[in-house]
Amino acid sequence: MKLPVSFLIALTAAPVLAEGTRQLDSHEHGTALLNIGVDGTSVAMEFEAPGSDIVGFEYIPQSDADKASVAAAIATLSDPLALFQLPQAAGCTVTRAEAELEGG
Repeated sequence: MKLPVSFLIALTAAPVLAEGTRQLDSHEHGTALLNIGVDGTSVAMEFEAPGSDIVGFEYIPQSDADKASVAAAIATLSDPLALFQLPQAAGCTVTRAEAELEGG
């Protein structure tokens, strides 16, 4: 029996701009949220964390190094079966996975 896994990741960062501040939802550094829902043979996961906890900064990436950090984080977070160990016997497959940086 196959157990499809849907995975949605939102990487949330509150950008800080020199000429003005744009506020996103409030967040607490060092704290992330993982929601898991099960419906029959489907599992859905949603992970939210402040961008600074993932990439080390909380502003819109401008340098090549910052952009590379965000791209690497999104690539890592877009591969849920590399992040979560699921029993091979469950036959899990990913039906959808996406990661994004909010506000960037």
